[in-house]
Amino acid sequence: MAGESELFFLDEVTAFAAGHRPCNHCRKLRYTEFKNAWLRANRPDAGGNTPITEVDKVLHAERAIPGGGKVKFSAAMKDLPSGVIFEHENAAFLVWKGSIHRWSFDEYTPSSVQIGTQSVNVLTPASIVCIYANGFVPGVHASVNSL
Repeated sequence: MAGESELFFLDEVTAFAAGHRPCNHCRKLRYTEFKNAWLRANRPDAGGNTPITEVDKVLHAERAIPGGGKVKFSAAMKDLPSGVIFEHENAAFLVWKGSIHRWSFDEYTPSSVQIGTQSVNVLTPASIVCIYANGFVPGVHASVNSL
């Protein structure tokens, strides 16, 4: 993954799980791709002129609990598309191309967790999960490809 996001997050997957989006100034092309994918998946009748502030309002509501804390929702692990980060047994995991990888601040590592029918707490905001399910592919740290 290229761009300034690396200064703040391991990769784009992590930034999206935190409820952030690409910057319109630093990463104009990726910003446009993200906004268009988000609108197609979450507001198909809204049109391309929808202000990004509308997307930001949804993302903020999906990431932050008033008074502090991270919004999570429950979903069956088998239903999660590539790019989703979820919580399981007090650790964070990435679903990527049919496998599960343990997340850390520095890299992804192998995991013994297998995709199954159990419910997990999803950390990636619901509207971003929708864009992944509709074909948007987030940037992922190179360590996931070495597993």
